[in-house]
Amino acid sequence: MPFDIIRNFLAENALKFVEQEVLDDLIDKLMSEVSEGLKNIGLDPLPIPDINIPYRLDKITEAVVPMIPGDQNSPVQQILQVVLQLCKGCSSKVAGELHLTNGILEGLSRIARQGPVVLTWEEEGAVRLGAKFGVQNLAAPFQSEASLESMKINPDIKTRIDNVGMDMDLQLPVSSGAKVQHNFDMNIGNVDVDLEGMGPLGDIAEFVAPYIADIVGSKLKEVMQTQVKDKLFDEVEKRIPNIKSILT
Repeated sequence: MPFDIIRNFLAENALKFVEQEVLDDLIDKLMSEVSEGLKNIGLDPLPIPDINIPYRLDKITEAVVPMIPGDQNSPVQQILQVVLQLCKGCSSKVAGELHLTNGILEGLSRIARQGPVVLTWEEEGAVRLGAKFGVQNLAAPFQSEASLESMKINPDIKTRIDNVGMDMDLQLPVSSGAKVQHNFDMNIGNVDVDLEGMGPLGDIAEFVAPYIADIVGSKLKEVMQTQVKDKLFDEVEKRIPNIKSILT
């Protein structure tokens, strides 16, 4: 096995003879197996839970009024309270629910190595293997429908994540006294939400976008910390003896 060859080199204090190309190629092959595995277990494409967002324009107005400076008896606040009451009187015409269904996050299986693999000798009698992985330009489009009192519109809503990054750090023992250790860090970039075709509901876009982004980001984080991580270490386990001790 390739990992066994590397471990033998290290045990003989021949770390400097392990070529960078060999290390990178070894990890690339591992990630190729991970990518196929993510498809096989249904993570690419990844279904996103349906999102239902009820709305009323008077609720939006109530959220904005407290942000205006001045106490409740100030002229500005008094005027705004009158406007608020007027909005409540007509809000029944601009109330409904925004439905986002069939959300699909595409591209997770394109995860790949980002940067060279780092191999260093640790004084504790172990070798540290560090690698960065990531996937760029993920997208999750939705089918959407917004209901009004007398009409329905179908906005074009899509979420985008520029980059999802992971750092894997393994300490592999090459002597009987060394302990196997691991570290796994993850960074999810900003979740951007594109909302087009909102029509008369354009004013609520800035309020619903963060809500949609939070749901998509939470789902992606959950999957990365569980199924993607597990699949990564499943593949590593096949190549390094006693890797199960890392996961406990």
